[in-house]
Amino acid sequence: MQPIPVLALTWSPASRYLASGSADALVRIFDLQKREHALTLRGQRSGVCALSWSPSEVHVASASALGDVLVHRVQGSVSAVCRAPAAAGCAVRGVHWSPFHPSKLAAASDDGVVSLWDMTPSRDPAAPTKLPIGTLLHKFCSHTAACCGVAWSKVNHHLLVSAAADGQVLFYDSTRHAVVRTIVADSSPITSLTFAPDGLHIACGTSEGQVRHLPRTHAPSWQRRNLTGCMPLRWRTPICSAMFVLVCQQHSMYPCPVDSSIRSALPL
Repeated sequence: MQPIPVLALTWSPASRYLASGSADALVRIFDLQKREHALTLRGQRSGVCALSWSPSEVHVASASALGDVLVHRVQGSVSAVCRAPAAAGCAVRGVHWSPFHPSKLAAASDDGVVSLWDMTPSRDPAAPTKLPIGTLLHKFCSHTAACCGVAWSKVNHHLLVSAAADGQVLFYDSTRHAVVRTIVADSSPITSLTFAPDGLHIACGTSEGQVRHLPRTHAPSWQRRNLTGCMPLRWRTPICSAMFVLVCQQHSMYPCPVDSSIRSALPL
């Protein structure tokens, strides 16, 4: 039997569960406390490229290579409860639940579009047996190449960030549906994106094997900084995934406090 590639992994907010998405179109949930495979979630038509847990850990969103986004219920009656229609067959490479709005989901796809959805289930009266469709709130079409990821700020209710192969990192106000800042982070395609839990740092991986660090200054604004000198952050192959680690304040790589002005301000 041929091994099945695992294309996506994500921890639940409380770190008890791990969700994996595979090339066989299945989402598997593992209970790390019991050290067992707990659930298998079905419904996707192709390989699962991206995953995200809801803040309550009741739902998992999965995105596929065909552009389908499904919301699966993982507690109680386990099933797919809502979907976002595929966008012209473009693979969705990033999906992320808002940490502040339990029904708001962002998705980034190969056509360079970042879509904002309200995934509250609402059935179509004309087709009551079909899976409910989420409500499309807005489409951001500012990227000129395939998106590699999308991330919500964990300290700012409105701030959403995306990165793409056009080398740009875009900041959005999700309430006003506006792009509030654009940074050309690299001349080479960006292949991965992560937003630090403190809301002050963004890191991007590139197709040239480099990591770009975008720290927030006290302005407040964002600037580009290469992570050189700290550690050898250059590889010979494209960087497909990146993540910040949350550690205690006294041992943090970035020990600056997050005050109320930084939490509330958009990076204008």
